Amino acid sequence: MQKGEIMVKNYVLTGCIPIGYGGLTTALLNRSAQISSISAEPVKILTFRDREFPKQIHQHLKERDGLRNGVTVINLYDWLRENSLSCGGVSFDPKHHKFAKIGSPPPQFRKCNTGY
Repeated sequence: MQKGEIMVKNYVLTGCIPIGYGGLTTALLNRSAQISSISAEPVKILTFRDREFPKQIHQHLKERDGLRNGVTVINLYDWLRENSLSCGGVSFDPKHHKFAKIGSPPPQFRKCNTGY
Protein backbone atom coordinates (compact mmCIF):
# COMPACT_ATOMS: atom_id res chain seq x y z
CA MET A 1 0.00 0.00 0.00
CA GLN A 2 1.37 3.40 -1.00
CA LYS A 3 1.16 6.67 0.91
CA GLY A 4 -2.28 8.26 0.57
CA GLU A 5 -3.86 5.06 -0.72
CA ILE A 6 -7.10 4.09 0.99
CA MET A 7 -7.51 0.51 2.14
CA VAL A 8 -10.90 -0.80 1.04
CA LYS A 9 -12.81 -3.34 3.10
CA ASN A 10 -15.98 -4.72 1.59
CA TYR A 11 -18.64 -6.23 3.82
CA VAL A 12 -22.20 -7.29 3.06
CA LEU A 13 -24.66 -8.12 5.84
CA THR A 14 -27.56 -10.55 5.47
CA GLY A 15 -29.54 -12.72 7.86
CA CYS A 16 -28.65 -16.04 6.26
CA ILE A 17 -27.95 -17.83 3.01
CA PRO A 18 -30.28 -20.82 2.87
CA ILE A 19 -29.78 -24.03 0.92
CA GLY A 20 -31.86 -23.71 -2.23
CA TYR A 21 -31.67 -19.91 -2.23
CA GLY A 22 -33.50 -17.88 -4.87
CA GLY A 23 -33.39 -14.53 -6.64
CA LEU A 24 -32.56 -12.08 -3.85
CA THR A 25 -29.67 -14.17 -2.53
CA THR A 26 -28.42 -14.80 -6.08
CA ALA A 27 -28.43 -11.04 -6.67
CA LEU A 28 -26.53 -10.49 -3.40
CA LEU A 29 -23.89 -13.05 -4.38
CA ASN A 30 -23.56 -11.67 -7.93
CA ARG A 31 -23.23 -8.07 -6.73
CA SER A 32 -20.68 -9.11 -4.13
CA ALA A 33 -18.61 -10.83 -6.84
CA GLN A 34 -18.83 -7.70 -9.02
CA ILE A 35 -17.79 -5.41 -6.15
CA SER A 36 -14.85 -7.69 -5.39
CA SER A 37 -13.80 -7.72 -9.03
CA ILE A 38 -14.05 -3.92 -9.44
CA SER A 39 -12.41 -2.99 -6.13
CA ALA A 40 -9.76 -5.74 -6.39
CA GLU A 41 -10.48 -6.50 -2.73
CA PRO A 42 -12.33 -9.50 -1.29
CA VAL A 43 -15.94 -9.21 -0.13
CA LYS A 44 -16.96 -10.80 3.14
CA ILE A 45 -20.64 -11.62 3.47
CA LEU A 46 -21.55 -11.62 7.16
CA THR A 47 -24.54 -13.70 8.23
CA PHE A 48 -25.98 -13.62 11.71
CA ARG A 49 -28.52 -16.44 11.93
CA ASP A 50 -27.33 -19.42 13.94
CA ARG A 51 -27.67 -22.48 11.77
CA GLU A 52 -27.34 -26.16 12.11
CA PHE A 53 -25.52 -27.18 8.91
CA PRO A 54 -22.77 -24.66 8.03
CA LYS A 55 -20.64 -27.13 6.04
CA GLN A 56 -23.56 -28.16 3.82
CA ILE A 57 -24.41 -24.52 3.09
CA HIS A 58 -20.79 -23.76 2.21
CA GLN A 59 -20.66 -26.81 -0.10
CA HIS A 60 -23.96 -25.75 -1.71
CA LEU A 61 -22.56 -22.27 -2.39
CA LYS A 62 -19.45 -23.76 -4.01
CA GLU A 63 -21.56 -26.07 -6.20
CA ARG A 64 -23.71 -23.15 -7.40
CA ASP A 65 -20.63 -20.94 -8.00
CA GLY A 66 -21.78 -18.50 -5.33
CA LEU A 67 -18.27 -18.06 -3.94
CA ARG A 68 -16.17 -16.49 -6.68
CA ASN A 69 -13.94 -13.44 -7.20
CA GLY A 70 -12.86 -13.38 -3.56
CA VAL A 71 -16.34 -13.65 -2.02
CA THR A 72 -16.46 -15.46 1.32
CA VAL A 73 -19.24 -16.05 3.86
CA ILE A 74 -18.66 -15.68 7.58
CA ASN A 75 -21.38 -16.58 10.08
CA LEU A 76 -20.95 -14.45 13.18
CA TYR A 77 -21.98 -17.28 15.54
CA ASP A 78 -19.50 -19.69 13.93
CA TRP A 79 -16.78 -17.03 14.08
CA LEU A 80 -17.42 -16.41 17.78
CA ARG A 81 -17.28 -20.15 18.49
CA GLU A 82 -13.85 -20.39 16.84
CA ASN A 83 -12.28 -17.06 17.92
CA SER A 84 -11.98 -15.06 21.09
CA LEU A 85 -12.37 -11.31 21.30
CA SER A 86 -9.13 -9.66 22.37
CA CYS A 87 -10.92 -6.95 24.34
CA GLY A 88 -13.10 -9.41 26.23
CA GLY A 89 -16.10 -7.13 25.77
CA VAL A 90 -18.73 -9.72 24.91
CA SER A 91 -19.64 -12.68 27.04
CA PHE A 92 -20.10 -15.57 24.60
CA ASP A 93 -20.53 -19.10 25.87
CA PRO A 94 -20.55 -21.59 22.94
CA LYS A 95 -22.52 -24.11 25.02
CA HIS A 96 -25.20 -21.52 25.82
CA HIS A 97 -25.33 -19.94 22.36
CA LYS A 98 -25.29 -23.10 20.28
CA PHE A 99 -28.67 -22.83 18.56
CA ALA A 100 -30.13 -20.89 21.50
CA LYS A 101 -33.87 -21.31 22.00
CA ILE A 102 -36.30 -18.43 22.02
CA GLY A 103 -36.66 -17.15 25.56
CA SER A 104 -33.04 -17.88 26.52
CA PRO A 105 -31.43 -15.06 28.51
CA PRO A 106 -29.53 -12.61 26.27
CA PRO A 107 -25.73 -12.32 26.43
CA GLN A 108 -24.26 -9.65 28.70
CA PHE A 109 -22.52 -6.83 26.84
CA ARG A 110 -19.89 -4.38 28.02
CA LYS A 111 -18.44 -1.43 26.14
CA CYS A 112 -15.68 -2.68 23.87
CA ASN A 113 -13.39 -0.68 21.60
CA THR A 114 -12.28 -2.92 18.74
CA GLY A 115 -10.35 -0.20 16.90
CA TYR A 116 -12.67 -0.06 13.88
